[in-house]
Amino acid sequence: MTRIWFWILFLIFLAVPGTPAVAGECRALLRPLLLQAELDNMRLRAVRELCADEAEVGDLDALYQSALFHLGLLEWSPDAAIPMIRAAAVQGVPEAQYWRAWQYDEGPLLPNDRGVALRWYEAAGEGEHRLALQRLATAYRHGELGVVPDMRKAAMLRARAALSESGIGVRHPILPIAMRDDIDDDSTGTGLAALQRFCVQVVRFMSTVATDPHLHFEQQLTSEIAAAESLEDVTRIMAGLVDWVGSIGLTTVQIERLDGELGAVALPTFSLMRVARNRNFGRILASGEIGNAAESLLLRQHIATGHDLPAVDAELAARLVAGHDARD
Repeated sequence: MTRIWFWILFLIFLAVPGTPAVAGECRALLRPLLLQAELDNMRLRAVRELCADEAEVGDLDALYQSALFHLGLLEWSPDAAIPMIRAAAVQGVPEAQYWRAWQYDEGPLLPNDRGVALRWYEAAGEGEHRLALQRLATAYRHGELGVVPDMRKAAMLRARAALSESGIGVRHPILPIAMRDDIDDDSTGTGLAALQRFCVQVVRFMSTVATDPHLHFEQQLTSEIAAAESLEDVTRIMAGLVDWVGSIGLTTVQIERLDGELGAVALPTFSLMRVARNRNFGRILASGEIGNAAESLLLRQHIATGHDLPAVDAELAARLVAGHDARD
């Protein structure tokens, strides 16, 4: 259980590539160690000493990262870590602010208090912390954390999150989740770019959920998605991603939220794509158009037979068919 919580907390460490604090070597040395398949305790102890020295002379980023050693890296001592994270948060480290917001929002290391969570999310958002901006966007979209639903504000926050240099991984031209038109569909009609958008959207959503240690591979996943040169490659990535997400036990609410995020940018829902027989159907939906007679037949058959299609996917399919018929 301790190791599980370390990996969940570790995700928050990866939340931004840098902070406006005294720059040191702590982060640069610690990050590669955490991305290794097996932790090297000897090297971790050496880096821990360096981080402690940098924190001692006022490096707030090192202070925040030093807390990780008390959260499962070398020991499990939240009582030691929490004051360190609080001190870094108060001094303006966005990662620390997000960590406190997340814990007040979902726990279990801090008492649930959504009002306090909102204030810390807002503080982290001021630092352009992507995960904080995404959580705020969701809150304003659904009226969570005590805020009044405001779709315009939610859209603005999503756009800021998409453009932010903050976040797990590195910005890539296909990453912005609020701007579906950033990638042109491929001219071959295979739907390669469409499936890339779907995969990136799912990866980005999972970053906000922070329920599984594999989230620290977001940078590698998005790079692999971007590098895919064939429909077969991206289909393989998509199938593995969907199967993995389906295996980690998302709650019904989380699945509904993911479906909503995908539907908001006219992409097929996760509920649809998790069923293997629906994936070709979903690829056509993602592409936004019917490319040939075979695709038209496939959509019509799915609509006619139902296949337990989520309503949003059925509606999108019906619009594509109607548009195709109107052009013909």
